[in-house]
This record gives sequence, C-alpha cells and structure tokens, in this order.
Amino acid sequence: MSALLCSLVLLLPVRGGYDQAFAVCADIGSKAEAQGLDPSVLIAVGYYESRFDPLAVSHCGAVGALQAIPRFWPGEPIAAGIRAFQHYAGKAGNIRTALAMYNAGRKPGPRAFRYADRVLALAERLRMWAGVDDGNI
Repeated sequence: MSALLCSLVLLLPVRGGYDQAFAVCADIGSKAEAQGLDPSVLIAVGYYESRFDPLAVSHCGAVGALQAIPRFWPGEPIAAGIRAFQHYAGKAGNIRTALAMYNAGRKPGPRAFRYADRVLALAERLRMWAGVDDGNI
C-alpha cells in the first residue's frame, strides 16, 4: 500500500525532487508497515516535517525526513522517527494526541494539536485518493 500512497504524494510540492521524495516516502511507508503502523500517517508526518527531505535539520536539532531528535532517538533517522511515534502512541491513548506529542513533546499545546489535525487530514486524503478505506486512522 505504501508505494501507492507515495505515488499520490507526488501530487504535492516536495523538496529535493520527486525521485528523492518518492524514495524517502517509500522508505517511511515500508518501515511503518513493518512495525504494524498505518503508513499513511507516517507518510503524512514525513510530508509535514520535511517535505521528504532526508537532509532536513530543524532549529532544535531534529534531523531527517521525520525530524527525530538524535539525542532522544538515535540511529537511522526514519527508523528513529518511527520509534518516536510508537513511543508517543503507547503513551497517548489516541493517534491525535500521539501526533501532537511527536510534534511538541510530552505536554503538547494547541499548536501541536493543529499539527496533528493537519497530519491526520493529509493521511485521510491519501487513503481516499488510493481507494483505501478500512477505518484505521
């Protein structure tokens, strides 16, 4: 499913060119699926965090397409970002709060919840465009 979702992402503006964006998106999707996660959600995170730029670095030191902070989540950046999401999902109890925590840490505010809503809306759109509607978001 992630390859189909990534082909749809190419309809969106990305950084670094569409070949790179597709490869990064596919890597995110396959690693999410391997962990039993909905790839549409992690693909949407990659889009909003970096526009699929594997070399992105934020002002707070987060790196890679999923913008994981290496001092908290060491290792390959996409795998680290997925581990971070899994960690917050285990603590949050729902996906919206998990995404807000992923964005802002343990005590997310309104801005982080707006981020979560944007991610969930894109994930839902990707699933709709792909014809995938199993209600897992």
